[in-house]
Amino acid sequence: MTTTHISIFDLLEKNLGKSKTAHIKLLSEAGLNKSNGFDKEYLQEIIEAYNSFKLIQEQACATYARHFQKDVYGKPDTRKVKKVIEKILKNEGLWPHRTEFEYSSDAAFKMKPIIDYIVRFSASSLDGNNVSNSSAYDRGIEYEENCKSELENIGATVQKTSGGADFGADLIFKYKEYEFAGQCKALNKKAGIKCIQEVVAAKKHYKRTSAAAFSSSGFSDAAEALATTNKVLLFTGTDLSSIDRQIAVFF
Repeated sequence: MTTTHISIFDLLEKNLGKSKTAHIKLLSEAGLNKSNGFDKEYLQEIIEAYNSFKLIQEQACATYARHFQKDVYGKPDTRKVKKVIEKILKNEGLWPHRTEFEYSSDAAFKMKPIIDYIVRFSASSLDGNNVSNSSAYDRGIEYEENCKSELENIGATVQKTSGGADFGADLIFKYKEYEFAGQCKALNKKAGIKCIQEVVAAKKHYKRTSAAAFSSSGFSDAAEALATTNKVLLFTGTDLSSIDRQIAVFF
């Protein structure tokens, strides 16, 4: 009996940081070897997929959680997941450069097994942490919806960004004459500077004039300082009562 993708993922996770050669040896010893029909090239694809997965793990798992579904026969349908992950890989510079292949279809052919394994690793990661990941995902979606509703209540026009590669923004909204990129963080701790850095980058990507960050648990001192430097509006929970005061200060 050969190693499943779940145990492959567990094996690589337990040996995170080891060299490609060490990983190949581990997989071979676990049953993925020539005698079982697995050559070195196949093992290299698995490791390349794992390394790419680790670079986009949060995005890949969120994509899987959002877009995984079953077809009419109850079988897994991951077509949408794979399409979004392909976009993420391209956006993150993890797709082969076009000069490496004569035709773009060659790159897609090369990356197909990589994407397949990234999807499997996403499923394994969620399976291994099913309760915490599911609850965190649900909490995040609920918080985004609550923030959207509160913004609409004060007269803002709001649009949610697409899942997967959202470029650091969950919401795009206009309040009065100000156009914002907004990020929502439903965490059990205060949001840190990464949240501010991401929404500042999102402002530029979405060609907005302003940025706002929403956190269910508030912000660290460092995050508040960075937000002030970059004129990012901060909101804790769904309390937007300070929006006009913050706009007056920054704009």
